[in-house]
Amino acid sequence: METNNDQQSSSSMPTQFKETLEQLIAATKARMKDDANVDPEVMEEITLLITSAMTMFSDYQKTYSPSERSRKISAGIKNLGFIETAYPSALNNPIYVPPYITIEEFRSAIEDLMLKRDLVALLKQFEQEASDSMLNSADKANHFALTYYNSVKEAAKQKIPGAEAEYKILSKYFKKTKHANEESMDEQNEGAI
Repeated sequence: METNNDQQSSSSMPTQFKETLEQLIAATKARMKDDANVDPEVMEEITLLITSAMTMFSDYQKTYSPSERSRKISAGIKNLGFIETAYPSALNNPIYVPPYITIEEFRSAIEDLMLKRDLVALLKQFEQEASDSMLNSADKANHFALTYYNSVKEAAKQKIPGAEAEYKILSKYFKKTKHANEESMDEQNEGAI
């Protein structure tokens, strides 16, 4: 039997999860600037917090098959307006509430839905920020790689020892594959026919 403490801790778990992620986002923003690299210790802390939050949340989730997921999305999430309208109606007209459900269960399900909806919104915000940060890092790393490549290319043109071998390794990333060239030639030939 679930005690009041069990009920209290289970209802606060999603809130703790949300608060942990909000703290994570705030801490990350405070430690990073637009163009700054993430400190490996910060990345480790973020990973530990997310892993901890996932473990904490695992008691409250179920994995669904694609068809179950699709049914549940159309049955619940897409019908939020209906759900929010039906609840006050049930409160005002308890005579229509079937005996196998209670207003308290209805209220609890809606509160849980709202907590998890807010959590998903927060996670999407964090995912967007992490993705933007990754794109920024990828752009910067690509810029450095291209700068290095151009330096190697110039050194190879000047016949500096060892540069030609490095250039051959790197230049593979800028050449079309034979398959791509064949497709391109096939397309050109089809246009000529």
